[in-house]
Amino acid sequence: MEFQFQHQFVLQWPASSSKDYATLIELEKAVTTALGDSGMVVGHDLGAGEMNIFVLTNDPISVFERITTAFGTRDFMPELKAAYRDLGKNEFTVVYPASLRYFAVA
Repeated sequence: MEFQFQHQFVLQWPASSSKDYATLIELEKAVTTALGDSGMVVGHDLGAGEMNIFVLTNDPISVFERITTAFGTRDFMPELKAAYRDLGKNEFTVVYPASLRYFAVA
């Protein structure tokens, strides 16, 4: 089965040490489960003070809603940043938090 996705969606949290890797893997598993057929996790990275999960999707807003619902009572939202960009483009559109004006992946 071949997928045709239009957007790269990125979930980002601060990370200060290699100990954050276990949290990153836990988050990635939760995201993968939440996505269903609405997207596909294509990787993660940890470094430069941040950790990121990369998702390909056609509907980043719907994916964001699915993922945050899946997080449930776990308190990952206060530090979360989320944004997407068209594949092949550099500029991100911020999804969360609404007050964030600039998003980048280090």
